[in-house]
Amino acid sequence: GQVMTGYTLRPYQAKAVDWTLDMWRALGAQGRRKSVVLQLPTGGGKTAILDALHPDGVIAPGVDLVKQLSERVCGAQVETIQALSRRLARGEELPEWDRVAIDEARWAIAPRWRPVVEYYLSRGAELVLTDATPATADGRGLGVVAEELYQVATMHELIDAGYLVPFKVLAPDRRVE
Repeated sequence: GQVMTGYTLRPYQAKAVDWTLDMWRALGAQGRRKSVVLQLPTGGGKTAILDALHPDGVIAPGVDLVKQLSERVCGAQVETIQALSRRLARGEELPEWDRVAIDEARWAIAPRWRPVVEYYLSRGAELVLTDATPATADGRGLGVVAEELYQVATMHELIDAGYLVPFKVLAPDRRVE
């Protein structure tokens, strides 16, 4: 695999990086927004993919992830959505990022996130949105902020390849009303 800033990408991760770069080029050539969603189960290595894409900025859903993303996505400025949306609401400029990564992408269409996402889309930035479950709780998809979705790998594929351990679902025998 490719070696980028300490990560050796697994084959499916390298394929996701290549797909994203190719898709951004294709979308740009078609005059479409360069915004894609990568779906990957928890534990599949989204951070390694983001690191290999070299974003200028990463938007985190909360302060708890800022330190972790700052340490793992080399050279990227990591900001919380809360800080960016406050700046935008005050009429301030946001960081000049040409390539933006958004973690927990299902939030991208939420009222607080959407204006920030639209800010970068309107400036022609390349956006990569990652999530294990890229849909809102009420079932809405992310088509209003993204042009294409790529399912990087399924949980079963990652288990079969030895990257995740098998699991058992434990549930009561009957439904309790």
